Amino acid sequence: PLTANRLIISLLHSFEAVLVPYTLQKFGLSTAESLSLYGILSGMAMPFILFPSAITNSLAVLLLPTISEAHATGSIKKIQTIGQLTIKCSLIIGIFSTFVFILFGNALGQVFFDNESAGYFMVILSWLCPFMYLSTTLGSMINGLGKTHLTFLNTTLSLCSKIIFICLLVPKQGINGYLISLLVSQLILTLLDYISIIKMVSLPIDAVNCIGKPCLILIPLGYIFVKLYYYLNTLQFLAPLALLLGVCLLLCLCYISLLFLTKVITKEELTL
Repeated sequence: PLTANRLIISLLHSFEAVLVPYTLQKFGLSTAESLSLYGILSGMAMPFILFPSAITNSLAVLLLPTISEAHATGSIKKIQTIGQLTIKCSLIIGIFSTFVFILFGNALGQVFFDNESAGYFMVILSWLCPFMYLSTTLGSMINGLGKTHLTFLNTTLSLCSKIIFICLLVPKQGINGYLISLLVSQLILTLLDYISIIKMVSLPIDAVNCIGKPCLILIPLGYIFVKLYYYLNTLQFLAPLALLLGVCLLLCLCYISLLFLTKVITKEELTL
Protein backbone atom coordinates (compact mmCIF):
# COMPACT_ATOMS: atom_id res chain seq x y z
CA PRO A 1 0.00 0.00 0.00
CA LEU A 2 2.82 2.45 0.73
CA THR A 3 4.35 1.87 -2.70
CA ALA A 4 0.93 2.18 -4.32
CA ASN A 5 0.36 5.38 -2.34
CA ARG A 6 3.57 6.95 -3.69
CA LEU A 7 2.73 5.78 -7.20
CA ILE A 8 -0.79 7.19 -7.20
CA ILE A 9 0.47 10.48 -5.77
CA SER A 10 3.05 10.76 -8.55
CA LEU A 11 0.53 9.89 -11.27
CA LEU A 12 -2.18 12.24 -10.02
CA HIS A 13 0.29 15.09 -9.49
CA SER A 14 1.52 14.62 -13.04
CA PHE A 15 -2.06 14.68 -14.30
CA GLU A 16 -2.73 17.78 -12.19
CA ALA A 17 0.31 19.56 -13.69
CA VAL A 18 -1.16 19.03 -17.16
CA LEU A 19 -4.77 19.72 -16.16
CA VAL A 20 -4.30 23.07 -14.41
CA PRO A 21 -2.80 25.00 -17.39
CA TYR A 22 -5.46 23.43 -19.65
CA THR A 23 -8.35 24.52 -17.40
CA LEU A 24 -6.80 27.99 -17.03
CA GLN A 25 -6.96 28.27 -20.81
CA LYS A 26 -10.65 27.33 -20.58
CA PHE A 27 -10.99 30.28 -18.19
CA GLY A 28 -9.70 32.55 -20.95
CA LEU A 29 -5.95 32.82 -20.43
CA SER A 30 -3.47 32.22 -23.21
CA THR A 31 -1.12 29.23 -23.12
CA ALA A 32 1.80 31.46 -22.04
CA GLU A 33 -0.27 33.19 -19.34
CA SER A 34 -1.61 29.93 -17.91
CA LEU A 35 1.84 28.30 -17.80
CA SER A 36 3.36 31.42 -16.27
CA LEU A 37 0.69 31.67 -13.57
CA TYR A 38 0.92 27.99 -12.68
CA GLY A 39 4.72 28.23 -12.67
CA ILE A 40 4.63 31.14 -10.22
CA LEU A 41 2.31 29.19 -7.94
CA SER A 42 4.14 25.85 -8.03
CA GLY A 43 7.70 27.16 -8.39
CA MET A 44 7.68 30.26 -6.20
CA ALA A 45 4.84 30.18 -3.67
CA MET A 46 4.55 26.46 -2.87
CA PRO A 47 8.24 25.93 -1.92
CA PHE A 48 7.83 28.58 0.80
CA ILE A 49 4.59 26.99 2.05
CA LEU A 50 6.27 23.58 2.13
CA PHE A 51 9.50 24.78 3.77
CA PRO A 52 8.33 24.45 7.42
CA SER A 53 7.09 20.94 6.63
CA ALA A 54 10.73 19.80 6.89
CA ILE A 55 10.17 19.80 10.66
CA THR A 56 6.88 17.89 10.57
CA ASN A 57 8.29 15.43 8.03
CA SER A 58 11.14 14.73 10.44
CA LEU A 59 8.60 14.21 13.23
CA ALA A 60 6.70 11.80 11.00
CA VAL A 61 9.83 9.77 10.27
CA LEU A 62 10.59 9.47 13.99
CA LEU A 63 6.95 8.82 14.83
CA LEU A 64 6.47 5.76 12.62
CA PRO A 65 8.79 3.28 14.45
CA THR A 66 7.74 4.60 17.86
CA ILE A 67 4.05 4.10 17.14
CA SER A 68 4.77 0.71 15.56
CA GLU A 69 6.63 -0.44 18.69
CA ALA A 70 3.89 0.79 21.02
CA HIS A 71 1.25 -0.86 18.84
CA ALA A 72 3.15 -4.17 18.85
CA THR A 73 3.37 -4.14 22.65
CA GLY A 74 -0.25 -3.06 23.07
CA SER A 75 0.70 0.16 24.84
CA ILE A 76 -2.36 2.26 23.97
CA LYS A 77 -1.46 4.90 26.57
CA LYS A 78 1.93 5.50 24.93
CA ILE A 79 0.30 5.82 21.50
CA GLN A 80 -2.13 8.39 22.89
CA THR A 81 0.59 10.40 24.66
CA ILE A 82 2.94 10.52 21.68
CA GLY A 83 0.07 11.08 19.24
CA GLN A 84 -1.30 14.03 21.17
CA LEU A 85 2.16 15.59 21.48
CA THR A 86 2.91 15.30 17.76
CA ILE A 87 -0.52 16.68 16.85
CA LYS A 88 0.13 19.61 19.17
CA CYS A 89 3.54 20.28 17.63
CA SER A 90 2.13 20.07 14.09
CA LEU A 91 -0.64 22.54 14.90
CA ILE A 92 1.72 24.91 16.70
CA ILE A 93 4.06 24.96 13.69
CA GLY A 94 1.17 25.15 11.23
CA ILE A 95 -0.55 28.06 12.98
CA PHE A 96 2.73 29.97 13.22
CA SER A 97 3.41 29.40 9.51
CA THR A 98 -0.11 30.60 8.65
CA PHE A 99 0.41 33.84 10.56
CA VAL A 100 3.85 34.41 9.02
CA PHE A 101 2.61 33.96 5.45
CA ILE A 102 -0.49 36.07 6.04
CA LEU A 103 1.55 38.89 7.56
CA PHE A 104 4.69 38.71 5.44
CA GLY A 105 3.63 36.73 2.35
CA ASN A 106 3.45 39.80 0.12
CA ALA A 107 6.81 41.01 1.40
CA LEU A 108 8.37 37.56 0.81
CA GLY A 109 7.11 37.50 -2.77
CA GLN A 110 8.43 40.99 -3.41
CA VAL A 111 11.82 40.54 -1.74
CA PHE A 112 12.65 37.08 -3.09
CA PHE A 113 11.04 37.18 -6.52
CA ASP A 114 9.99 40.78 -7.15
CA ASN A 115 6.61 39.30 -8.03
CA GLU A 116 3.28 40.37 -6.52
CA SER A 117 1.48 37.20 -7.63
CA ALA A 118 3.89 34.99 -5.67
CA GLY A 119 3.17 36.98 -2.51
CA TYR A 120 -0.59 36.83 -3.13
CA PHE A 121 -0.45 33.05 -3.51
CA MET A 122 1.55 32.71 -0.27
CA VAL A 123 -1.09 34.67 1.62
CA ILE A 124 -3.95 32.54 0.23
CA LEU A 125 -2.12 29.23 0.64
CA SER A 126 -1.10 30.09 4.20
CA TRP A 127 -4.34 28.42 5.33
CA LEU A 128 -2.98 25.13 4.02
CA CYS A 129 -0.22 24.99 6.61
CA PRO A 130 -2.00 23.58 9.71
CA PHE A 131 -3.85 20.94 7.67
CA MET A 132 -0.85 20.01 5.53
CA TYR A 133 1.54 19.60 8.45
CA LEU A 134 -1.06 17.79 10.57
CA SER A 135 -1.94 15.30 7.81
CA THR A 136 1.75 14.37 7.54
CA THR A 137 1.95 13.24 11.16
CA LEU A 138 -1.52 11.67 11.10
CA GLY A 139 -0.55 9.62 8.04
CA SER A 140 2.59 8.43 9.80
CA MET A 141 0.53 7.38 12.83
CA ILE A 142 -1.86 5.40 10.62
CA ASN A 143 1.09 3.61 9.02
CA GLY A 144 2.56 2.91 12.46
CA LEU A 145 -0.72 1.34 13.52
CA GLY A 146 -0.43 -1.07 10.60
CA LYS A 147 -3.26 0.43 8.53
CA THR A 148 -1.26 1.47 5.47
CA HIS A 149 -4.23 0.73 3.21
CA LEU A 150 -6.11 3.57 4.92
CA THR A 151 -3.31 6.00 4.06
CA PHE A 152 -3.56 4.88 0.45
CA LEU A 153 -7.35 5.20 0.42
CA ASN A 154 -7.45 8.63 2.12
CA THR A 155 -4.73 10.05 -0.11
CA THR A 156 -6.43 8.75 -3.24
CA LEU A 157 -9.79 10.21 -2.23
CA SER A 158 -8.18 13.56 -1.43
CA LEU A 159 -6.31 13.79 -4.73
CA CYS A 160 -9.33 12.68 -6.73
CA SER A 161 -11.44 15.35 -5.03
CA LYS A 162 -8.79 17.90 -5.97
CA ILE A 163 -8.95 16.83 -9.62
CA ILE A 164 -12.75 17.11 -9.57
CA PHE A 165 -12.67 20.58 -8.02
CA ILE A 166 -10.05 21.70 -10.55
CA CYS A 167 -12.29 20.56 -13.43
CA LEU A 168 -15.33 22.29 -11.92
CA LEU A 169 -13.88 25.51 -10.51
CA VAL A 170 -10.83 26.56 -12.54
CA PRO A 171 -12.64 27.06 -15.89
CA LYS A 172 -15.09 29.39 -14.07
CA GLN A 173 -12.90 31.10 -11.44
CA GLY A 174 -9.38 30.80 -12.84
CA ILE A 175 -6.44 30.42 -10.49
CA ASN A 176 -8.66 31.19 -7.48
CA GLY A 177 -10.56 27.99 -8.28
CA TYR A 178 -7.30 26.05 -8.11
CA LEU A 179 -6.44 27.61 -4.75
CA ILE A 180 -9.85 26.59 -3.43
CA SER A 181 -9.34 23.03 -4.70
CA LEU A 182 -5.99 22.83 -2.87
CA LEU A 183 -7.52 24.00 0.41
CA VAL A 184 -10.58 21.73 0.20
CA SER A 185 -8.62 18.60 -0.78
CA GLN A 186 -6.11 19.11 2.04
CA LEU A 187 -8.95 19.60 4.53
CA ILE A 188 -10.56 16.37 3.28
CA LEU A 189 -7.29 14.45 3.70
CA THR A 190 -6.77 15.75 7.24
CA LEU A 191 -10.32 14.90 8.29
CA LEU A 192 -10.16 11.41 6.76
CA ASP A 193 -6.83 10.69 8.47
CA TYR A 194 -8.07 11.93 11.85
CA ILE A 195 -11.32 9.95 11.58
CA SER A 196 -9.31 6.85 10.66
CA ILE A 197 -7.12 7.23 13.76
CA ILE A 198 -9.85 7.92 16.32
CA LYS A 199 -11.62 4.74 15.19
CA MET A 200 -8.55 2.84 16.41
CA VAL A 201 -7.28 5.00 19.29
CA SER A 202 -8.99 7.70 21.32
CA LEU A 203 -7.01 10.83 20.48
CA PRO A 204 -8.73 14.03 21.68
CA ILE A 205 -7.20 17.34 20.65
CA ASP A 206 -6.54 19.91 23.37
CA ALA A 207 -8.05 22.87 21.49
CA VAL A 208 -6.93 25.40 24.12
CA ASN A 209 -3.22 24.56 23.98
CA CYS A 210 -3.10 23.42 20.37
CA ILE A 211 -5.12 26.23 18.79
CA GLY A 212 -6.43 28.80 21.26
CA LYS A 213 -3.26 29.90 23.06
CA PRO A 214 -1.02 29.91 19.94
CA CYS A 215 -3.54 32.15 18.15
CA LEU A 216 -3.89 34.47 21.15
CA ILE A 217 -0.10 34.74 21.35
CA LEU A 218 0.37 35.40 17.63
CA ILE A 219 -2.35 38.03 17.16
CA PRO A 220 -0.61 40.74 19.25
CA LEU A 221 2.87 39.52 18.31
CA GLY A 222 1.99 39.62 14.62
CA TYR A 223 0.62 43.15 14.88
CA ILE A 224 3.73 44.37 16.68
CA PHE A 225 6.20 42.74 14.30
CA VAL A 226 4.40 43.85 11.15
CA LYS A 227 4.47 47.43 12.39
CA LEU A 228 8.14 46.98 13.34
CA TYR A 229 9.03 45.58 9.91
CA TYR A 230 7.41 48.36 7.92
CA TYR A 231 8.83 51.03 10.24
CA LEU A 232 12.37 49.66 9.95
CA ASN A 233 11.89 49.22 6.21
CA THR A 234 11.26 52.96 5.83
CA LEU A 235 14.57 53.67 7.58
CA GLN A 236 16.44 51.54 4.99
CA PHE A 237 19.40 50.81 7.26
CA LEU A 238 19.26 47.09 6.43
CA ALA A 239 18.91 45.20 3.17
CA PRO A 240 15.24 44.18 2.65
CA LEU A 241 16.09 40.47 2.71
CA ALA A 242 18.13 40.71 5.92
CA LEU A 243 15.44 42.82 7.59
CA LEU A 244 12.61 40.46 6.61
CA LEU A 245 14.46 37.32 7.74
CA GLY A 246 15.56 39.03 10.95
CA VAL A 247 12.02 40.10 11.86
CA CYS A 248 10.62 36.60 11.10
CA LEU A 249 13.35 34.96 13.18
CA LEU A 250 12.73 37.31 16.10
CA LEU A 251 8.99 36.65 15.85
CA CYS A 252 9.70 32.90 15.97
CA LEU A 253 11.90 33.24 19.06
CA CYS A 254 9.30 35.34 20.90
CA TYR A 255 6.57 32.85 19.92
CA ILE A 256 8.53 29.87 21.26
CA SER A 257 9.36 31.73 24.49
CA LEU A 258 5.71 32.59 25.09
CA LEU A 259 4.66 29.00 24.37
CA PHE A 260 6.87 27.90 27.26
CA LEU A 261 5.73 30.76 29.51
CA THR A 262 2.07 29.92 28.95
CA LYS A 263 2.80 26.20 29.41
CA VAL A 264 1.58 25.29 25.95
CA ILE A 265 4.85 23.35 25.73
CA THR A 266 6.55 21.98 28.85
CA LYS A 267 10.03 20.62 29.44
CA GLU A 268 8.53 17.28 30.40
CA GLU A 269 6.95 16.92 26.95
CA LEU A 270 10.29 17.49 25.25
CA THR A 271 11.80 14.54 27.11
CA LEU A 272 9.15 12.05 25.97
